[in-house]
Amino acid sequence: PLVLLRTANVRFDWNSTSIIAGQDSLFFVPLTPSSLASLAVPALSYAGDLWSWTPQVRVEHRIHLADGSHLLLQGGVLDSLSGDVASAGYERYPTWGERSGAPAIASRVAWSHSAFGDQKLTLGVAGYYGRQDWGFGRGVDSWAGTIDVDLPLGKFFNLTTALYRGRALGGLAGGIGQSIVINGPFAVSSTMVQGLQSAGGWAQLKFKPRANFE
Repeated sequence: PLVLLRTANVRFDWNSTSIIAGQDSLFFVPLTPSSLASLAVPALSYAGDLWSWTPQVRVEHRIHLADGSHLLLQGGVLDSLSGDVASAGYERYPTWGERSGAPAIASRVAWSHSAFGDQKLTLGVAGYYGRQDWGFGRGVDSWAGTIDVDLPLGKFFNLTTALYRGRALGGLAGGIGQSIVINGPFAVSSTMVQGLQSAGGWAQLKFKPRANFE
């Protein structure tokens, strides 16, 4: 009964506003390193690069400013992922994030300015919050704060970077894929569960003399 899709979405676009729904990458961390050494998942996953394909619905609104600048406002709800496997054989069970009964929420604000022809300087900040229920009334708050920068450095060079700080982010490839720490057997109700705090990031300097070479 599982649909084997990586990403699929539908968009409704107006002049300044869009609504996007489907299974997609995380809109609040839009940058990812480019690499020929990665397959299926982005480079530096679980080592500083937050990512996931998750069901979501989001709204985007663009505000055009003077001198080739614009502001992008994004907000949405997502499946609350906790990093555990959600299936056993042909059965689909709720993850610990889904057991909370509440979706995760996220928002991002980004400022872009035209630089070096069609290139754009972009600075973005974002926040994420979700609830996880690990059984026996053991609730954990999952959250993240992120910063992303896309900086053109002339015609051939480009610098991109993304940083995050948060807790219980195993479902988003944070904390080396681990969301919690426990002080005893997981199935024992007296065992304490705490969200694993983590911080990470990455930076990439790219030299691109041609459209098909970098």
